[in-house]
Amino acid sequence: MTRMRFAVRIPGIGPAASVERLIETTLEAEALGYDAIMVTDHLHKSYEKHRSSPPASGWVKDPGNTADPVHFEAVSTLAFLGGMTQRIELGVGVMALPLREPVVLAKELSTLDALSRGRVVLGVGVSNVTDKPEYEALGRPFLPYAERYDQIGEHVSAMRRIWEDGRATFHGRFVNFDELIIFPKPARRIPVWIGCGSLSKGPDHPAVRFTLEHADGWLFPFLADPDQVAGMITDLRASADGAGRDLDGFEYCIQRRIALGATEAEAHEVVDWVAQEQTDMWKWAGYMHAQGTAAVSTNLANVSLGTPTDMRALVEHYAAAGATMMEIVPAFATYDQLLRQLRLFGTEVLPEFR
Repeated sequence: MTRMRFAVRIPGIGPAASVERLIETTLEAEALGYDAIMVTDHLHKSYEKHRSSPPASGWVKDPGNTADPVHFEAVSTLAFLGGMTQRIELGVGVMALPLREPVVLAKELSTLDALSRGRVVLGVGVSNVTDKPEYEALGRPFLPYAERYDQIGEHVSAMRRIWEDGRATFHGRFVNFDELIIFPKPARRIPVWIGCGSLSKGPDHPAVRFTLEHADGWLFPFLADPDQVAGMITDLRASADGAGRDLDGFEYCIQRRIALGATEAEAHEVVDWVAQEQTDMWKWAGYMHAQGTAAVSTNLANVSLGTPTDMRALVEHYAAAGATMMEIVPAFATYDQLLRQLRLFGTEVLPEFR
């Protein structure tokens, strides 16, 4: 089998989110040998969105779940969990960087990386149309697409100055500061990954330009199949060659929603409920929004469903396409279903790729 790294999405958002469950899944993931835990990040979440986003991440009517729109803040959550773990990486996948004040965020992340001895991974994005209400609620401008990439490019450059310089100075359109003395410094160069739908549009496209200038990795979208992944990696490498960017060590992390069971019937059980209970998911998930109501069937058809044997084959296909890491995002109605899949993948799939 091909060598592959694995991350798992822990329940920091959605009906199944709770302190106890964050702790349990994190400790299980480290014990099972996962390379990273991942959380998402938003500051504002409506009750409506809570019922269907993230899709398949807990049924709001399950007695053990919550109807409150719980979404644990990413940095403080990872700091809390980092203190309980020794090895596993602490990933944000992804943070809407335009909503964050970069100096304070740089201080938080450098502190977390120092305390965790170099385990932070920062996935960033520019948000999409389904996130616009969050900007409005927070009184932040939702800039045009290309300008949002300029904005997060400045944020990353400014944070790098803070992380690397004893006295940090930065002047740009969005960020300005002089002679900032901010310690501790990170224990390592914090990897910054871009989360976006495609990097196949040439070096002048805003997302590609940001990646070539700032990113250390790419979080691929949920709906990309292995052939698409291979094509996008080829296109990105061509853009990098033209720009003189060395992609050696660049991480290609594919996000996959899975429905895993010891039998195919069990795998169906963890995801089939979505077709009846989360029919409005497309309104809240940016990668599906343009498809409208058809996105429900598209999303469910794209779920990687099956037994450990099927999952091993799936990982091989993505590895052959060029992916170096996979973040599994189990579909589940109940927390017990999530925990069972975390353990089953960790014992029956993950060891085959070591």
